[in-house]
Amino acid sequence: MTGIALVCLSIIFLLGSTLYVASEQMEEALVEQLISEEMEFLVQRYFENSDYKPSQRPNVEYYILADSTLSSTLPAEVETLDQGHHELFIDSVGGQRDIFIRDEQQTRFLVIYDIGTYEDRETAFKQLIIFSVLAAIVFAIFLGYLLSGYLTKQLSLLTQQVENLNPDNPYESLIKPKQEKEVAILAAAFDKYHRLFLGMITREKDFTTNVAHEIRTPLTSIRTSCELLAATKNLDAKSIDRLNFIMLSVDSMDEHAEALLFLARRQELRANNDIYLKECVEDCLSHYKTEIYNRGLATEVSIESSVALRINRQALLLVLNNLIKNSITYTEQGSIRIAFAQNRLTVKDTGCGIESEQLAMIFQRQYRVHNNKPGMGLGLDIVNRVCEHCGWKIDVSSAPDKGTTFIIDFA
Repeated sequence: MTGIALVCLSIIFLLGSTLYVASEQMEEALVEQLISEEMEFLVQRYFENSDYKPSQRPNVEYYILADSTLSSTLPAEVETLDQGHHELFIDSVGGQRDIFIRDEQQTRFLVIYDIGTYEDRETAFKQLIIFSVLAAIVFAIFLGYLLSGYLTKQLSLLTQQVENLNPDNPYESLIKPKQEKEVAILAAAFDKYHRLFLGMITREKDFTTNVAHEIRTPLTSIRTSCELLAATKNLDAKSIDRLNFIMLSVDSMDEHAEALLFLARRQELRANNDIYLKECVEDCLSHYKTEIYNRGLATEVSIESSVALRINRQALLLVLNNLIKNSITYTEQGSIRIAFAQNRLTVKDTGCGIESEQLAMIFQRQYRVHNNKPGMGLGLDIVNRVCEHCGWKIDVSSAPDKGTTFIIDFA
């Protein structure tokens, strides 16, 4: 809108400047034509009759100087001028004069023209041009302000409506009465896009709900079977440990499914109670104790038992599960250390590490640092989404063959 206004003002200014310059050129051409005609008339009459004495007029003076004689009434400023057209301020008359001098047959002819009347008219015309240009600029600014204000108001209202759109609220059309045609077209395009968006969200919600239901159904069956087996008499301690591990895994999968479902629906992951951080870490480590044992990895948990945080348990378990699994996958030997200090949780391993140019991409969906390792490249994307959803800040530092450190700031 500002650009259009500047273009219009530039055109008005250019038009006014053109008229101003043209008026000066027309005035000069008109005066020169008048003086030339007067000179032709004077020369012609003199050579027809050498005794011709031109009569002086209020705005034109004629002089004929034969044999180098000078007229006593000739202004002193004119005596030394060469032949041709001159513009000169003459003190004796106190004004600007146009002077045309012509020498023929040892006779000098002079026509002194008082252009004061034309100058006054030209000045008045220039003032009219300047006033018209200024009036046009003021009018253009005022009119542009009114029109832009009217259109901007409609666009601002449409922008506010778009910003307030929420898939969970009943949808109202963005097309309103008395909208300008262009704004209405834009509103119709937003309406069409939003309907497609709502349809996609509805299908995604239905899909995630169906998937969650289909996952929970077999999990429930597994949990029920484990409970029935646990009630069986004469089970040895090893079998009971395996049943407990299976039921713990089922509970963990159920919690993960719940957290992922909340993320898919962009719902709030509430924290109703304080959770003990060390307990959550040890629960996650227990799921991978077989892999940790087979690899000969050392694990260290430097967290006080009394440390409790008011955060969502499912969200924390989902993040810890993926970070610990990631550390185990990329650590062939060495250790995994989990610590908490200054409201920051650190997961550090001594694995193969990550190149510096890859660090910025590890949270991208389906990005994998090493293609020869198991996984689909979704774990760190889930971690990043959970942290973003819960307002946690996650950072990573790593170097090849020196391990990787993930830091979660709960502040």
